[in-house]
Amino acid sequence: MCTLRRILRWVFSLCYSKEPRFYSELRTYNPQNIDLNWETVVPAGVVLCEKIEAVSIDDRKTRYKVWNEGDRVVMSTMEDKIRLLHSRGNLPWLWIGGDNNFVSQDRTRLVEPFVVPGNRITEELLKDIDPLITKWNYIDIATFKEVEFPKEGITIR
Repeated sequence: MCTLRRILRWVFSLCYSKEPRFYSELRTYNPQNIDLNWETVVPAGVVLCEKIEAVSIDDRKTRYKVWNEGDRVVMSTMEDKIRLLHSRGNLPWLWIGGDNNFVSQDRTRLVEPFVVPGNRITEELLKDIDPLITKWNYIDIATFKEVEFPKEGITIR
């Protein structure tokens, strides 16, 4: 089995380097007919995200930088991308999810790449991450009580 693993690693090393390669892409949530480019001010009812991804033979990390309405979209520098990929915000929840056809759904792992210091997680963003959930809730890390997600959102620290 060990030999097979070494052969597969060698084959994959032809495609993927040991050093991570960085990819960046601008995405829109609540899509409208807007021009997606850098240095745009985010219009009302739209959430823009920069998907930052580092891919190597050993690992794959994805994080999202979020801009909400009124924010100016600025392309992240390479230093910012590396910092974002390795940073981890203080989670304001133990669990996040909601109701989908009267069944509670855990979406903690789905929301995790958006948990970056400075990002504001809003209900609009959550609805676009999983449109089937009608009512978002989370378990507050301080009180251990299930709380309805606030309309104004939560800023990650």
